Amino acid sequence: MAKHDFDKINSIPITDVCKKLNIALVKERRALCFMHEDHHPSLTIYKESNSWFCYTCNKGGSVIDLVREYFKYDTEKACKWLEVEFNIAPKPANWKWKKVNKKKTQTDKDAGKIDVDSEILEWIIANTTLTPLALKFLEEERKIKREVYERMNIRALDNTAEMTQRLLAQFGAKKLLDNHIISVGKYGYNLTWNAPCLLFPFYDQMGKLVNIQSRYLKPVSGKYPPRFRFIKDSKTYLYNASVLNDLPECSAVLLTEGVTDALAAMSCDIKTVAVAGVSAFKDEYVDMLCDYTVFICPDNDKPGKKMLKEVQEKIEKRLGVVKELQLKDGSKDIGAYYAAHEELRFG
Repeated sequence: MAKHDFDKINSIPITDVCKKLNIALVKERRALCFMHEDHHPSLTIYKESNSWFCYTCNKGGSVIDLVREYFKYDTEKACKWLEVEFNIAPKPANWKWKKVNKKKTQTDKDAGKIDVDSEILEWIIANTTLTPLALKFLEEERKIKREVYERMNIRALDNTAEMTQRLLAQFGAKKLLDNHIISVGKYGYNLTWNAPCLLFPFYDQMGKLVNIQSRYLKPVSGKYPPRFRFIKDSKTYLYNASVLNDLPECSAVLLTEGVTDALAAMSCDIKTVAVAGVSAFKDEYVDMLCDYTVFICPDNDKPGKKMLKEVQEKIEKRLGVVKELQLKDGSKDIGAYYAAHEELRFG
């Protein structure tokens, strides 16, 4: 092995190395991990120690280790790459470097789930609006402030047959079927959502539209149609994840069980994120939340308490802070309290 100045190489700022590797950083401290299929930045950068770690992969280390893992190089080649790219040593003749394709892994909750084509989702949001029924629900029933539902790009559907035909004309049946936007029914194609419904766009922390959840706006008889529905077999995400990009470490953030509770809290100017349901909390969310003081006001039922316990255990294991809130009047959930009082008070 050639002689290398390891101290000098490992003193190269890790943020500069990330830029060379095209690893996009959020607030210079988090990134999508290149070692597994990641949709919420789980790779943590520690500028103070010039190191990195992914708690999902349980891997980390120095600048040299980062390059080794990224390219699947040995130590010799990783050092040479850093020396050449940062002008520590001259470039050898016929110098080449190439990223090795790595097989991605999935978390258990994402196993078998699909990544929906963002182009289709963006088109749906761009080609829908809010219907009178949707506005009545948001403004009159739930008291959600206009600036909130407009900022979150909430839309509505009242005619699935018409939307299905427009989508078919725009993208063709194969692409829509592959992305589970439509399915084949007894009388033709069926759209994934039931109308009339609200459409809640879910964006990842980088701002990419990754899923849409619907909320049925008429009374539900039994289990069908479901009140809330994602695209079939699609991955779920943390709602309003981008709010974390501008929050200083140790800031307070509220975690709610669903979108409508989150919208109520946002109407009170509370920094809020939401899971898609009590069973939808994923380990990768721990990476996103452990730097903050997480407040949870669980629904006043057994599943809500179960979710609180799960989140507490996982975040506190990473030395994060989780605090429970209780609504002042014992309401079922945040949305119900806000709809009744147009404010949130915790006791």
